[in-house]
Amino acid sequence: MKKWMNYICALILLCLIITTVSAASVEVGYVKQQPTGDLEAGTPVTADFSIDFYDVFPADQEMTMTTELEDAVWKSDVVIDGVKNPQPTAAGKDYSITGWILEYPDSEVGAVVSLSGKAPAVDKSKDIQVVGVYVANANGKAVETVKEVTSFVVNPGEITGEVSNIDSNLQNLKNLIAEYQALGIDTSKAEEQQASASSSISQAESASYSNAQILLANAQTFIDNGMVHLDYGYADKYINDTKNNIEEADSIIEYLKTERGMTSDPRLAPIITTREFAAEYVQNALDLYNKGSAQDAKDKAVEAFEKSKTLVNDITALQEEIGTGGIGLDVGGIGSFIPYIIIIIIVIVALVLVFFWLNNRGGGGGKGKTPPKSYGKPKKKGKANKNRYDELF
Repeated sequence: MKKWMNYICALILLCLIITTVSAASVEVGYVKQQPTGDLEAGTPVTADFSIDFYDVFPADQEMTMTTELEDAVWKSDVVIDGVKNPQPTAAGKDYSITGWILEYPDSEVGAVVSLSGKAPAVDKSKDIQVVGVYVANANGKAVETVKEVTSFVVNPGEITGEVSNIDSNLQNLKNLIAEYQALGIDTSKAEEQQASASSSISQAESASYSNAQILLANAQTFIDNGMVHLDYGYADKYINDTKNNIEEADSIIEYLKTERGMTSDPRLAPIITTREFAAEYVQNALDLYNKGSAQDAKDKAVEAFEKSKTLVNDITALQEEIGTGGIGLDVGGIGSFIPYIIIIIIVIVALVLVFFWLNNRGGGGGKGKTPPKSYGKPKKKGKANKNRYDELF
């Protein structure tokens, strides 16, 4: 029996708790705030709203309201069966209507509240509470949140600072565009992005905080895109310049091989190796370019161009070293002909030796013939004669 009594008491207590909670059933309608949107420090703000009670409000509770507005002033009317009962005006960040004023078991009860104040100064732009409505216990501690309304309060200095930072980034883009133009790089796409960024910054300077934030974010995006286009333009130029250098070097290499017979010349080997490196680097730059890696493509294109400059310098120096060829002795390229020259000399010497051998063996006449004899008397000594001997036939 005692056990059942405990259950009944617990049930009664639970019902009382539920009744007490439901008795505090409160709703706040639309909060009419002026002005809406972002606020700046010192901006006058008003908030008007009504409170509806669907059940009898307990006398031991109260309606508590708070705000973060400066110089806040509260005015309210308790409405009983449609009749307004003005309440005392109060100043400060907190305001309350006690339950014993609201407890009318047999009447329709509500309240109308009007709040005015100023937006506070903030070190950093942030949301503040314009108004908060709560049900509180007898000790003033909120036990139920009914309504909360916030607004964004801006620090104008933050916008000024952000505009300055974005404008500095834009100036860097302008400087790079001028520098790249001097190098002969196509900057037309970057200039389009620069113009868009400049326009967004100008609009942000007179826009609301939230709109200014969007405009400045857009401006930075335009600047970033401009930088990417400059990287692409830079990579494109140096890829083409590298190709031109390789083509120029290939032309000279081909000439030295075919016209000057330097295919096997050891001086060409390191130059050809440099040429292969330059070709590999420029292909890597192209691959990166096509993949959309603008910065990496730019870096690899510069590396390729430097290698191709070394290539052109080396092959030009070799060409100048050996001379232009044509009339005169090709001293620079003669080394490649030395084996042929030696063979020709050997052949000539062999032919000369064979010639003398055949001449000595024959004795000046036909084989097996006896040289003819000379007849007659020699001329007397002392007489001049062109021939030492007279030939008689």
